[in-house]
Amino acid sequence: SVRGIQSTTSNRKLEQGHMSRFLAQTTENSIGYTITLQNKNAVSYKGVPPTNITVECSKFKSTAPYQIKGICPNGRPYNVTCPANDRGVLRVRCSGFVIVPKCTEWNGAQYVISPMCSVVTYTSLNTTCFCTGGTTVVSGNEITTNNQISSTAVRLKSPTMQTFQPYAHSVERKSGPVLISAISCLVGLFIIGFLFFLWQDKFFNKKNS
Repeated sequence: SVRGIQSTTSNRKLEQGHMSRFLAQTTENSIGYTITLQNKNAVSYKGVPPTNITVECSKFKSTAPYQIKGICPNGRPYNVTCPANDRGVLRVRCSGFVIVPKCTEWNGAQYVISPMCSVVTYTSLNTTCFCTGGTTVVSGNEITTNNQISSTAVRLKSPTMQTFQPYAHSVERKSGPVLISAISCLVGLFIIGFLFFLWQDKFFNKKNS
C-alpha cells in the first residue's frame, strides 16, 4: 500500500520491481488523491520536435503516384507521395516525438498505465499523479490507499502529414490541351464551311452560264 502524511513529506519507500521511487507527498480530497513520486535518479525527458519542409513534385507526365524519400531537418526520415500527372509542392510536417511520464499501478503481476491516474506536473526529479478509485482510508492526518502507484516514461510520436499544392501553370497545362482541341475544331469547321461556300458559288455560276 501507499502511505503518506497529508501535506507533508514522507520518506517511506515505495517498491516498484526493478525501479525504486520514494513517496514525497500525498494529499486527498472528496474526488481523489494526489501523490508525488520522487525519482531515485534524475530523468531527462527529451524529444525531437516536428519540423515543416516543402518537397517539390516535378514529374508532370507521371501516370501513377510516386514516392519521395529524404531526411527532415530534425533528423527524422520522411516518405511522402506525389500525385500522378501533376506538378506542385508538398507541404510536409515531419514526424517528431516527446518523452513524458505516465502514472502506473500494480495489477498483481506488473506495473501498467493506470486509467485512474493522470500526471499533474513533473520534473526530472519527481512526478505528481492525481488518482481516483481504489480504497482510500483517512485516519486523522494519515492517508492509506491499497493502490500501488508508480510512474514510467513513454514516447509519444507525432505522425508525418502532407498537403499538396499544385503550381498555377499545372492547372493551365491541364486546361491547355482542351482549349487547343476546341480551337482546332472551330478552325476546322470554318475551313469546311468556307470550302463549301466556294463550291456552292462555283456550282451556281456554272449553272447560270
